[in-house]
Amino acid sequence: MKEQRLTIFVQYGIIKEKIYEKQIVNVLNNIVKKNDAFRINIKIENGMPVQYIKEYEPFNVEIVHLKSEKELKDVEKEATKYKFSVINSCLFYFKVAIFENGFGAVILTVNHLIADSWSLGLVIQNILKEYHNTLKRNRVYTKQFIYRVY
Repeated sequence: MKEQRLTIFVQYGIIKEKIYEKQIVNVLNNIVKKNDAFRINIKIENGMPVQYIKEYEPFNVEIVHLKSEKELKDVEKEATKYKFSVINSCLFYFKVAIFENGFGAVILTVNHLIADSWSLGLVIQNILKEYHNTLKRNRVYTKQFIYRVY
Protein backbone atom coordinates (compact mmCIF):
# COMPACT_ATOMS: atom_id res chain seq x y z
CA MET A 1 0.00 0.00 0.00
CA LYS A 2 1.41 3.39 -0.98
CA GLU A 3 2.11 5.83 1.90
CA GLN A 4 0.20 9.08 1.44
CA ARG A 5 0.46 12.35 3.30
CA LEU A 6 -2.77 12.67 5.22
CA THR A 7 -4.21 15.67 6.98
CA ILE A 8 -2.81 16.43 10.39
CA PHE A 9 -3.89 18.91 13.04
CA VAL A 10 -1.55 20.72 15.42
CA GLN A 11 -2.54 22.67 18.48
CA TYR A 12 -0.74 23.83 21.57
CA GLY A 13 -1.69 25.00 25.03
CA ILE A 14 0.38 27.40 27.13
CA ILE A 15 1.12 26.27 30.68
CA LYS A 16 1.53 29.29 32.93
CA GLU A 17 2.92 27.21 35.78
CA LYS A 18 6.32 25.65 36.31
CA ILE A 19 6.66 22.54 34.19
CA TYR A 20 7.93 19.43 35.92
CA GLU A 21 8.87 16.89 33.27
CA LYS A 22 7.80 13.78 35.18
CA GLN A 23 4.39 15.22 36.05
CA ILE A 24 3.58 16.49 32.55
CA VAL A 25 4.61 13.18 30.98
CA ASN A 26 2.39 11.35 33.48
CA VAL A 27 -0.53 13.65 32.66
CA LEU A 28 -0.12 13.08 28.92
CA ASN A 29 0.06 9.32 29.41
CA ASN A 30 -3.07 9.44 31.56
CA ILE A 31 -4.93 11.39 28.87
CA VAL A 32 -4.04 8.76 26.25
CA LYS A 33 -4.90 5.92 28.63
CA LYS A 34 -8.37 7.37 29.26
CA ASN A 35 -9.14 8.35 25.65
CA ASP A 36 -9.18 5.34 23.39
CA ALA A 37 -9.40 7.45 20.20
CA PHE A 38 -5.68 8.11 20.74
CA ARG A 39 -5.12 4.38 20.58
CA ILE A 40 -6.85 3.86 17.23
CA ASN A 41 -4.57 1.84 15.03
CA ILE A 42 -4.81 0.64 11.44
CA LYS A 43 -3.65 -2.75 10.24
CA ILE A 44 -3.97 -4.58 6.95
CA GLU A 45 -6.08 -7.74 6.90
CA ASN A 46 -6.74 -9.56 3.65
CA GLY A 47 -5.36 -6.58 1.76
CA MET A 48 -7.78 -4.13 3.39
CA PRO A 49 -7.18 -1.55 6.13
CA VAL A 50 -8.89 -2.43 9.42
CA GLN A 51 -9.27 -0.08 12.38
CA TYR A 52 -8.88 -1.33 15.96
CA ILE A 53 -8.24 0.08 19.43
CA LYS A 54 -4.77 -0.80 20.71
CA GLU A 55 -4.24 -1.45 24.41
CA TYR A 56 -2.64 1.44 26.28
CA GLU A 57 1.15 1.40 26.48
CA PRO A 58 3.18 4.11 28.26
CA PHE A 59 5.07 6.37 25.86
CA ASN A 60 7.84 8.94 25.99
CA VAL A 61 7.34 12.61 25.26
CA GLU A 62 9.87 14.83 23.51
CA ILE A 63 10.92 17.77 25.69
CA VAL A 64 12.44 20.86 24.06
CA HIS A 65 13.88 23.89 25.84
CA LEU A 66 13.13 27.30 24.35
CA LYS A 67 14.20 30.78 25.34
CA SER A 68 10.67 32.16 25.20
CA GLU A 69 7.14 31.75 23.98
CA LYS A 70 8.13 33.51 20.72
CA GLU A 71 10.14 30.45 19.63
CA LEU A 72 7.03 28.30 20.04
CA LYS A 73 5.72 29.30 16.60
CA ASP A 74 8.78 27.66 15.00
CA VAL A 75 8.12 24.46 16.95
CA GLU A 76 4.46 24.57 15.89
CA LYS A 77 5.44 25.06 12.25
CA GLU A 78 7.84 22.12 12.49
CA ALA A 79 5.03 19.99 13.98
CA THR A 80 2.87 20.60 10.90
CA LYS A 81 5.48 18.73 8.86
CA TYR A 82 5.32 15.60 11.00
CA LYS A 83 4.66 12.49 8.89
CA PHE A 84 2.71 9.66 10.42
CA SER A 85 3.10 6.14 9.18
CA VAL A 86 -0.56 5.18 9.24
CA ILE A 87 -0.24 1.39 9.26
CA ASN A 88 0.53 -0.22 12.64
CA SER A 89 1.71 2.98 14.28
CA CYS A 90 0.73 5.71 16.69
CA LEU A 91 -1.40 8.47 15.15
CA PHE A 92 -0.54 11.21 17.65
CA TYR A 93 2.59 12.97 18.82
CA PHE A 94 3.17 15.09 21.92
CA LYS A 95 5.98 17.56 22.43
CA VAL A 96 6.51 19.68 25.54
CA ALA A 97 8.30 23.03 25.30
CA ILE A 98 9.85 24.47 28.44
CA PHE A 99 10.72 28.17 28.44
CA GLU A 100 13.60 29.73 30.36
CA ASN A 101 11.13 31.05 32.96
CA GLY A 102 10.02 27.46 33.72
CA PHE A 103 6.61 27.82 32.09
CA GLY A 104 5.94 26.19 28.74
CA ALA A 105 3.53 24.54 26.36
CA VAL A 106 2.18 21.20 25.24
CA ILE A 107 2.10 20.71 21.48
CA LEU A 108 -0.17 17.99 20.16
CA THR A 109 -0.04 16.73 16.59
CA VAL A 110 -2.62 14.19 15.44
CA ASN A 111 -3.53 12.43 12.25
CA HIS A 112 -7.05 13.36 11.15
CA LEU A 113 -8.05 9.69 11.46
CA ILE A 114 -8.24 10.06 15.26
CA ALA A 115 -9.35 13.66 15.84
CA ASP A 116 -10.40 16.92 14.28
CA SER A 117 -9.27 20.40 15.27
CA TRP A 118 -12.31 20.98 17.52
CA SER A 119 -11.56 17.79 19.47
CA LEU A 120 -7.93 18.83 19.76
CA GLY A 121 -8.95 22.01 21.58
CA LEU A 122 -10.92 19.95 24.09
CA VAL A 123 -7.98 17.64 24.66
CA ILE A 124 -5.60 20.56 25.21
CA GLN A 125 -8.04 22.10 27.74
CA ASN A 126 -8.23 18.76 29.54
CA ILE A 127 -4.42 18.46 29.62
CA LEU A 128 -4.02 21.96 31.09
CA LYS A 129 -6.68 21.31 33.73
CA GLU A 130 -5.25 17.93 34.70
CA TYR A 131 -1.70 19.31 34.93
CA HIS A 132 -2.88 22.19 37.14
CA ASN A 133 -4.72 19.75 39.40
CA THR A 134 -1.67 17.51 39.56
CA LEU A 135 0.50 20.40 40.74
CA LYS A 136 -2.08 21.42 43.32
CA ARG A 137 -2.28 17.79 44.41
CA ASN A 138 -6.01 17.86 43.86
CA ARG A 139 -7.70 14.61 43.08
CA VAL A 140 -7.22 14.20 39.35
CA TYR A 141 -10.24 13.02 37.47
CA THR A 142 -9.82 12.54 33.79
CA LYS A 143 -13.10 11.83 32.13
CA GLN A 144 -12.87 8.66 30.13
CA PHE A 145 -13.79 9.08 26.47
CA ILE A 146 -14.62 5.77 24.89
CA TYR A 147 -14.61 5.89 21.12
CA ARG A 148 -16.23 2.46 20.80
CA VAL A 149 -19.44 3.77 22.42
CA TYR A 150 -20.10 6.01 19.41
